[in-house]
Amino acid sequence: MTVRIINILIGLLIAAAGAFGANYVPMILKINPAAVDQELAELKRQRVVVLRHRDNLVLAYVPESSVLARVAPAPYGEEMPPMVRRMVPTLDKARQWYGAGRVQSGEGLPRAYTGAGVVVGFCDIGFDPLHVAFLDSEGHSRVKRLVHYAESTGKRHVYEGDEAYKAWRTDNSSETHATHVGGILAGGYQGNDYYGVATGADIVATVSEASDVGLLAGAEDILDYARETGRPAVINMSMGYYIGPRDGTSLFCQYLDKIGEEAIVCLSSGNEGSVAGGVSVDFTEETPAAGALCYNTDYVQFDMRGLLEVWGRDDSPLRLRLTGHDGASGHKVVFELPWVDTSEPFAQYFRPRDYPEMASCFRGLVYMEGGVSEENGRSYVTVMLDTHTDEHHGPTRPWARYVWGVEISGAPGTHADLSSDCQRIVFRKHPDYPAPVTSLSISDLTTGRNTVSVGMYVSRDDTPRMNGNSYPVTDSQQAGTIDHNSSYGTLLDGRILPHTVGPGNAVISAYSTHYMQTSVRDVLRVGCAVAEGPYGTGYWGVNTGTSMSCPFVAGYIATWLEANPGLTVHDVQRVLKMTNDRSHSHADDPRNGGGWFRPYEGLLEVLGLGGVYSVGGATAKPSMEWRDGMLDIYNAGTRQLQLKVYTSDGKMLVSQTLGADLHLRTALPDGPGIFLVSLTMPDSKPIVQKIAK
Repeated sequence: MTVRIINILIGLLIAAAGAFGANYVPMILKINPAAVDQELAELKRQRVVVLRHRDNLVLAYVPESSVLARVAPAPYGEEMPPMVRRMVPTLDKARQWYGAGRVQSGEGLPRAYTGAGVVVGFCDIGFDPLHVAFLDSEGHSRVKRLVHYAESTGKRHVYEGDEAYKAWRTDNSSETHATHVGGILAGGYQGNDYYGVATGADIVATVSEASDVGLLAGAEDILDYARETGRPAVINMSMGYYIGPRDGTSLFCQYLDKIGEEAIVCLSSGNEGSVAGGVSVDFTEETPAAGALCYNTDYVQFDMRGLLEVWGRDDSPLRLRLTGHDGASGHKVVFELPWVDTSEPFAQYFRPRDYPEMASCFRGLVYMEGGVSEENGRSYVTVMLDTHTDEHHGPTRPWARYVWGVEISGAPGTHADLSSDCQRIVFRKHPDYPAPVTSLSISDLTTGRNTVSVGMYVSRDDTPRMNGNSYPVTDSQQAGTIDHNSSYGTLLDGRILPHTVGPGNAVISAYSTHYMQTSVRDVLRVGCAVAEGPYGTGYWGVNTGTSMSCPFVAGYIATWLEANPGLTVHDVQRVLKMTNDRSHSHADDPRNGGGWFRPYEGLLEVLGLGGVYSVGGATAKPSMEWRDGMLDIYNAGTRQLQLKVYTSDGKMLVSQTLGADLHLRTALPDGPGIFLVSLTMPDSKPIVQKIAK
């Protein structure tokens, strides 16, 4: 059995269980594809909770005592260090951009589009299903199903209905991320201006402790409901992770690409577009090495707990070492750990007791592993730091004197990308090398081929508060500009991400009532509106990030699916590419990715989708939809159409020439039955659809 975790992060598993406070570790396992049944049986024998599996990829909760949880044995009988692999959850004004509100109002369209007949779901943390934003006109929750993964105990709980939600309350009263995201995606309360996008869609909510397993298992739950109801689905994941190959080959991306064949999955590009968390280098005779200094995001450097990773372009060997630097003497090197080399697979600990010079600066340990990845054939080294230093920089400088440096090297012609996790460790300029870059900031989670990556722009200059005042969004950014925190990148295969950018700084949406009740300070700090509902007081507040732009885009893609339920993710990617706005004055900023999202223009394209993606083009094909007892025909090519209607046994009932209008509406013959409806343009094959009346 081959066992791997997303990004092959050895050593984080035992600690993840410890951080969650119980007995299970969420893991993505890779098993033998030729013996799936036997492998699954063996996992269950080891008390592994198998949640889902697709082909040879398994989503599982592994008992921390299992041998599977010890991917690499810890020498001297020690456990792995206390690190945890966690995802970081990376409207009123938003609807004004690019005429987005016209989609919901129906202005210039055959009708209004609200995501009716579509399932929208999210995989997140901190949800309030009985918030007034998610109630229908009769006061019942529009959340059709809620699945809670209590990952630390290895449990999955499914809830349906108001009484079940009332008893459940929330998954985490210290979080509100899911509530805010869900409100943008589909919140329907219109007593204020902060309602969401897909207000007519069915909602499926999944929450977890935000592990890769919890996210993927939640996506499967959303798909289950969509299959049961025979509806298309859009899945939102407003999460980010900044370590990994960034080529779509991590186990997370491999699994999510399979889900993306059945639903439209939207992910945040990330919020680290202004963080210098990367070093990208082509080694030459003149440039044999590169590197950076490692700083903690708390800016005082005493505790250094986080991840670094270097990836090559191919299997060419790479070398990496850590060095200790004295900040009090211009970051002079005071010790060097040995180089590690990817020519052969390795897994190695570095401890102060084995390296006395390290002991003079740091206590704790360092773990490294590397070689050539089985998933993509690329050289890599993963570094986990778990160290502490006590000495201050100086009597008037209350930060650490000693910091870590990282250096990489390779033969001339070799390429390497070095990244920090951006959550615990960021890079600063090394005295001997060029400054780090932001161009490696794209989240690895969003680099698969069957997903949509979403960045953000600034959509407003100020936000109102419940006290009647307005507060500026930012001192350095203005509405109508790309947000400098929006993550971006060009992948190894040339793909440019994100696919699109939407309004994300700053967006007002629902806040969890449970969160606000336990955080009175946040009511005053971020609260923008309040409303009473049958299940208590509902709050709305401001938040910023690609976590906000992602559900905005996902909600409008749901309206596209309402117009054309047969859309695939590649159709959506094509429509985005065609309709994104690239005309603004700062379009050369790479954070813009594929351009700015235009939901209205995208919907117009979708209404004419059929083979050639061009509304009004002579070859654009028509589409039809049976709704409210009438047949709606969308004539994207605006050419004369021939309509024919047959009974199920082939008898022609109607043969009619239709006009060249964009939208046509006609009745079918009286009485119930199964009808075959044919639309034909000049010089083209007929489009046939079966309709049950």
